[in-house]
Amino acid sequence: MSEQEKQRSKEYSRVRDTFDKLSLDEQASFLVEAVFSTVTRGIERASETMTEELNTLFEQAQRGAEKGKAKSEQGAQSKDGTKSKKTKSSSTGKAKTGKRKASSRKKAAGKSKKPPSS
Repeated sequence: MSEQEKQRSKEYSRVRDTFDKLSLDEQASFLVEAVFSTVTRGIERASETMTEELNTLFEQAQRGAEKGKAKSEQGAQSKDGTKSKKTKSSSTGKAKTGKRKASSRKKAAGKSKKPPSS
């Protein structure tokens, strides 16, 4: 008896003996079904493993993003512990820009109202 035969389970030996008793057509059908079943289980297992790995990667990316956000917020604080001043809304910037444009227009209008010098 070979070493491989010694290691096989009794169930394996029983199924193998039963398989040998099948007709050639039944053996072929059995093998095709066994292959598809085995491939399906392998794909399911690979899919589960891939899902677990992707979830791990997404969790790591999320933690990294949260750490990066915390670091940027810490970097935005000045030495005395207060947050540095940043322009937040574009509406404030637009209002200032609008005032500058109006002021420039008034100056230009004032210059054009002066009578031409002779």
